Amino acid sequence: MQHALESDKLMLFEEFGASGESKAQTLKDHIDVFNDLRVPWMPWQISKPGNGANDFEFWTDEEAYEVVRQGALVAGENDGSQSFGVGCSQ
Repeated sequence: MQHALESDKLMLFEEFGASGESKAQTLKDHIDVFNDLRVPWMPWQISKPGNGANDFEFWTDEEAYEVVRQGALVAGENDGSQSFGVGCSQ
């Protein structure tokens, strides 16, 4: 994060995911780091139907969705490390 700030580069974590039995926990671990850094994030991919532990996609009836939902609530309460406004600089 420090290098991004020093270089005037915006950070965004996107298209991350997990599969397997620890899918929800792995997503949570990633989201916790991103929220601690106060950097925006977007997982891969909420789609119907989700495929459970088989791949990175998930749907609202999976444990992974609740992890992402809770993480988004936390992220929404954070001030970002950077401004993403047009014409704004840090």
